[in-house]
Amino acid sequence: MNQLAKDIFTRRLHAGDKLPSERQLSQDMEIDRTSLRIALKHLESMGVLDIRQGDGIYVKDYTHHAGPDFLQLVVESDDLTAPDSVVDDYLMDEMWEFWGAYFPVLLKMSSKKASPRDMRDLMALLDEELEHVHDRDKIVELDLLAEERIARATGNMVIMLYSNASRTIRRNMVKAFYDRVDDDTVRLHVEIKRALVKDWASGAMTAEQLADHYAQVLEAHRAAIKKTRSSNGAAEAMLEEYKDALDKTGFI
Repeated sequence: MNQLAKDIFTRRLHAGDKLPSERQLSQDMEIDRTSLRIALKHLESMGVLDIRQGDGIYVKDYTHHAGPDFLQLVVESDDLTAPDSVVDDYLMDEMWEFWGAYFPVLLKMSSKKASPRDMRDLMALLDEELEHVHDRDKIVELDLLAEERIARATGNMVIMLYSNASRTIRRNMVKAFYDRVDDDTVRLHVEIKRALVKDWASGAMTAEQLADHYAQVLEAHRAAIKKTRSSNGAAEAMLEEYKDALDKTGFI
């Protein structure tokens, strides 16, 4: 299933292509036909295959029919260190572009419904992030937990389920940022988040302003990652790129 999904995503298998027969696929992939059928049915349920009884199996255009679960499968099964990794610079930038548009809306919804307990828990997570600026794995997990706390605070079931379903994608995005930064950049990033939350909690900032300001922070992430990646910049160069991008927002 992972291999077929990757071939469809990378368009080694094009929309409209007819797959070999089950017998031939089973032989080519060296798996039994029962396992193959289960994999094919999963991919059909994701909207990337059309299994026509008595005719054959056809590839569908995933950009017209598939959902986040298909992207989740592709990213989850990908080897990020491999030369042919699916998560290349272009896909990562598209993820950041989407997140920069989606998350501020989520943040605005959440901030209008958040309880004092929600705010306390979120600040506790941010405080813990400050304590682990040297531990990249830990801070990635804390960042994800904070995002999920915000999603739950909306009280919207669809948003909560989407948050669960996109965890692997979000982890790769967050990891891509933290892998390229030094400890000073991590600390600056967390302190900005804490300052924004404190301003909102004290009434110095509206939900709309909070969302708009954090949208600028996310755009700074994206701009810095793109620039350091295109120039093969080292982690220490990221701080200056991030500061330059944030400086345009007025944060520093």
